[in-house]
Amino acid sequence: RVRAIYFSMTTLATWKKFIPDHFYKYNEKYNLLTLFGRVQYQCGGMDNQDDIRKFNSAEYGVVIPDQAEEMSRDQAAMLRGTQGRSKINGVSLPIKALYTANPGECFLKDDFNPHNDPNIKVEPYRRFVQALADDNTFIDNKKYKAQLVEAWKHHPDILRSYVYGDWSATAGGGFLIDRETCARMVSLNLPISREYVWGSGDPAWLGENTDEIVDYIFTDNRTLDASFKYSQE
Repeated sequence: RVRAIYFSMTTLATWKKFIPDHFYKYNEKYNLLTLFGRVQYQCGGMDNQDDIRKFNSAEYGVVIPDQAEEMSRDQAAMLRGTQGRSKINGVSLPIKALYTANPGECFLKDDFNPHNDPNIKVEPYRRFVQALADDNTFIDNKKYKAQLVEAWKHHPDILRSYVYGDWSATAGGGFLIDRETCARMVSLNLPISREYVWGSGDPAWLGENTDEIVDYIFTDNRTLDASFKYSQE
């Protein structure tokens, strides 16, 4: 996961709930999951510096980012860069990357085209497999789906994303500026003025960091200073 604490609290907890413990051993000190006494998985989060340092020399065959919509492309590339060198008895391991994700504005939309954008070409070795609440046979999916519909009935965009797997709806689901507008802004030439120093507040209003604000001070359209604070300040 992007954050190690979420791996421990949710991903690992779900694993332990559904997988019989005689199939695996989990070393909490080194975050190593061993299956059938022979296959090891390094677990953790992208915010753990010890884990990140291991990526520089790690040799993995399979990487499985959970809730990959939280990841940046650079973080995914760091994981993919560990693949392709592993050998067992001189035989190279086949490599594979499996991403689990909720619909979101992220690199997965460009790589897997889950929203069927005709302008996006997907590499032949990539496959998008849709999994909806109705497909989950390990839970009372009808009850869970009804709960999602009730919870998000006030937000049609997020409802279509979470319940019906509509990746095209994510642009309106909590994003003040959609990706098309962002793309146009990259090449936008702003008029340069040397007469003013001005400030900008960048508040977070969704997710876990809703009380965080980043303030910027600009002159000549260049950042002079930036400060981080909580909204209660």
